[in-house]
Amino acid sequence: MEAAAELAAWRKTSQTLLNQFDAGATSRWFKEDLERLFNLLAAGTIRPRVAERISFDEVAEAHRRLEAGRLNGRLVLCPDFK
Repeated sequence: MEAAAELAAWRKTSQTLLNQFDAGATSRWFKEDLERLFNLLAAGTIRPRVAERISFDEVAEAHRRLEAGRLNGRLVLCPDFK
């Protein structure tokens, strides 16, 4: 994924999650920590190592790969990924 598109996706995801926390009874400190984390991600200050993005249709395969180990990064489940 292109860097600009990835940044836009992070911003959209972070805003959606933060809006959901506003609607609930989530602790203020938790929401503030998430907001700080998303800002660091958006700024490129921290860059998670992602081995692969996987659709929800492949959850069983994701579990097998996690249990087998030997991943160079994290597996990320993406609801809209095809």
